[in-house]
Amino acid sequence: AWEGRYQRGDDFCSVAIELANRLRSGSQLCRALEVLHGIAHWTRPPSHVVALAQRGIKAGLDGGEFQFAGNIMTHEALGAFFAGMNLPKLVSRLHPFMDFARKSGNLFALDLLEMLAHACRELGGPELDGFGGGVSGELGEILIRCEERDNAFGVCFHHLLKASLAFFREDVSVAISHADEAAKRLSFVKGSVME
Repeated sequence: AWEGRYQRGDDFCSVAIELANRLRSGSQLCRALEVLHGIAHWTRPPSHVVALAQRGIKAGLDGGEFQFAGNIMTHEALGAFFAGMNLPKLVSRLHPFMDFARKSGNLFALDLLEMLAHACRELGGPELDGFGGGVSGELGEILIRCEERDNAFGVCFHHLLKASLAFFREDVSVAISHADEAAKRLSFVKGSVME
C-alpha cells in the first residue's frame, strides 16, 4: 500500500481480517484493522472507515492490544478532521481518546491527538476556547517532544497541520514554509490520510 497500491493493501488486510476472525483472535483482528484503517481512506467510503475504527478499537480493547487501539483512535480522529467533521463534535471525541492514550502510555498517539486538539481550538475560535483541558503543552512544546522521541511521523504531521492552518488563514508564505518542512519527512506519512 505504501507504494500507492492501496487496493492491493486493502485486499491483503481483508485476508488478515478473515484469518483473525477464523482464529477468533481479537488481538490479531485489531492489528489487521489498524493497518487497514491507515489506508482505508483511499479505498472505502468515509462511513465505512468510521465503522472499521470502532470495530478495531473494540477488538483492541477486548484483546488487550492497547497500543494498536490507541493508534486506531488517532486514525479515526485524523480522518474525521480531514473529512471536515464538525469541530465541537470532533473535540468531544478527542478527550476520551487523549485520556486513553495517556493512560496506556501511547505517546505517539497522544502527541498526534494533542496537536489535532490545538488545531481544532485554533479553527473553532471562541466556541472552543474552553477546550484546553487535557492537552499537555502548547503546539511548539509537543513538536519538541516529538523530535526528542524521534517521532518523525509526528514532526511531519505538525508541519502539515501548521501548513493547513496557515492556508486557512490565507498566510501563503507560512503555509509554504511548513509544507517544505513536511516534504522533508513525507516518507514517514506515506499512505496515510496526510499524504
